[in-house]
Amino acid sequence: MYTFIDSTENKNSGSSLPGEALQFNGRYLENLIEGYRTLYVSGRELLAPELNTLELAKRHGSVYRNRRYPSRVITVGFQLIAPTNKEFRERFNILNGILYAEEAQLVFADEPDKCFFGTLSDIDSPEPGKNAVTGEICFTCSDPFKYSVEELEAIPEEGQDTILIDYKGTVEARPVLAADFPKYGPDCNCSYLAFINDEGKIIQIGGVDTSTFEDETPDARNLIYDYFYTGIYDKLYCGDAIYCSDSLYCCISGNWVSGDCSFVAGDEEIDISGLADVQGTGDQGRLEAVSYGSGNVWHGPAVSSTVENTVTGLTDVEVVFQNYISAEAIDEKGLFMATMNRVSEGTESVIASLAFVKKEDAMSMDILMIITDTVRKQVTIPLPLSAGECRIAKEGNKIEFTVCGKIYTFYDDSIAEIGIHKLGFVFGAYAQEPVLSTNNLEWVRLTNAPGKFSNIDEVSADCSSATITMNGIRRPALDTIGNQWEGFVLRPGMNQIRVAYKIDSSNIPEFKVRYREVFL
Repeated sequence: MYTFIDSTENKNSGSSLPGEALQFNGRYLENLIEGYRTLYVSGRELLAPELNTLELAKRHGSVYRNRRYPSRVITVGFQLIAPTNKEFRERFNILNGILYAEEAQLVFADEPDKCFFGTLSDIDSPEPGKNAVTGEICFTCSDPFKYSVEELEAIPEEGQDTILIDYKGTVEARPVLAADFPKYGPDCNCSYLAFINDEGKIIQIGGVDTSTFEDETPDARNLIYDYFYTGIYDKLYCGDAIYCSDSLYCCISGNWVSGDCSFVAGDEEIDISGLADVQGTGDQGRLEAVSYGSGNVWHGPAVSSTVENTVTGLTDVEVVFQNYISAEAIDEKGLFMATMNRVSEGTESVIASLAFVKKEDAMSMDILMIITDTVRKQVTIPLPLSAGECRIAKEGNKIEFTVCGKIYTFYDDSIAEIGIHKLGFVFGAYAQEPVLSTNNLEWVRLTNAPGKFSNIDEVSADCSSATITMNGIRRPALDTIGNQWEGFVLRPGMNQIRVAYKIDSSNIPEFKVRYREVFL
């Protein structure tokens, strides 16, 4: 995947820039390095394809099979001048540091709305003993095409299910297909989404039967969607949502209760004490420990919410949350845990939990993935930790953890028919050690149908990488067998993409096709 940068610097850089000046990852080298100047650029012109042909003994010439474009090499001639040897070395060091980036965005001043992506592959050595040199820098573009810097977006006309795109690129583009579900109105309860182009190629997101698009999973419903905002918040309607106004817990409240939940971090239990509450104001609210209580081992406050009162509980359930953890000193210790528990005949047990643990004098912490009190996987990551959206999902005998953008999947037949009754979070301190500088929960969402979509969801399918994401998290399980990723492209001229879906309400999502024009 490439990172596109808004190319606006050329508008206010003045007239001193050379006509072919190189903008490297959003900034012109002339503006970063005193004494540097672009002299010329080559390699951006037409590129000859490599032809794949077949020669037959009894036939003149050959049989054309296909073609491919090789990597492109762009050469930038430059000049670097400095008044002293010391300043020359310093400026060359700056140049080397800037060019260290891989797959950098390359924009040239004479074509500011287009870009290439390349990595430094060669550079001339300066002539010894001189502080004014010329040379060449070579960038290899593994992808030989150039792209529009601006990302374009197309949506259907009101009341229509077809998106029309007048694609002005000269080379096929692979779009991003997206659907943003509404925040307001009745539950969408969407089973699947599909995009069909004018050649009949299909990308389906969700659904288990590609011929009928039918499944037997329950209606999708947000049971908790808590941002911990303080004050009045635009209310959401999601089935049996609990509306909040001028209260600590807003959106779809979890009706949180202090403590009253079982927590185990690997081999160590946690003594629940202290108090967790919402801190901050307005949309800066977050849930964190106000006090940790006291203890000789792990101890701290917890909150929990009963999400199902039936005997069986929720056998298919997903919780997604975002937390933030940091330490200012190496000796700080702390813990954060999210857990999904079962309650049976008054006895509570952990079914799946995700624990973030810092117990050592290091600027890193361990993440434990726990199923029925057993650590199934442990990874270590550096601090500060902003793991993005973390996720625990249970579907029958499958438990899936998502953390730091990676997905970990486990199977346990012993929990296939066991349901979830409680969701809990704990903030921990260790003995009398200094506590973490930051350890909070920013928001949490729990739904009862991991394979379906509902209000507030944002879903996208990236045809360039053949990946599907939901609310910013990669979701391979939503990729349907038979998706025609290779053939789903935008071709020069007019394109039509039809959308299809199964939604049990009139509250449909906003469909979008995002793309960048591609040129040779």
